[in-house]
Amino acid sequence: MLKILILFLTVFTGITGYAGTFKVIGPCSEEPQFLEFFDLPEESNVGRVTVDLFERHSVPFVGTERGIARVFDSPTGDEALEVLNDSEMLAYGWCYSVNGIEPGVYADEYPVSSEDQITWWYGYAHYKEGEWIEQCAPSYERRSAYICGL
Repeated sequence: MLKILILFLTVFTGITGYAGTFKVIGPCSEEPQFLEFFDLPEESNVGRVTVDLFERHSVPFVGTERGIARVFDSPTGDEALEVLNDSEMLAYGWCYSVNGIEPGVYADEYPVSSEDQITWWYGYAHYKEGEWIEQCAPSYERRSAYICGL
């Protein structure tokens, strides 16, 4: 479906392959909650592009160029901690990638160009028996009743 939308926008709006793609994938579905194309007149970074697009399109969010805590109504703080048992929990939050690569740095530290694809997704870190065993796993793959209200 996303590929059809991109093709439609490319053909009917004149957007070419030179526009970057920005999408936000929420907690409970792989379908983007927000999709936009961007073009940069100068060097930028993931954080600047993110805040600019959110503000320009009135996307409700909490965060800065450094990182994002909430998009739309995603859980934060204690609401974003799912205790599975005495030695295991999931901590939810926002992660990003550029061209499919998770850079592992703050959003304002990672440079981007107009040809890049930025993806933010709501993910989780898995803590079990004293160790963090997984980071930034997409929460839509797990579809937790705790987060998704299933």
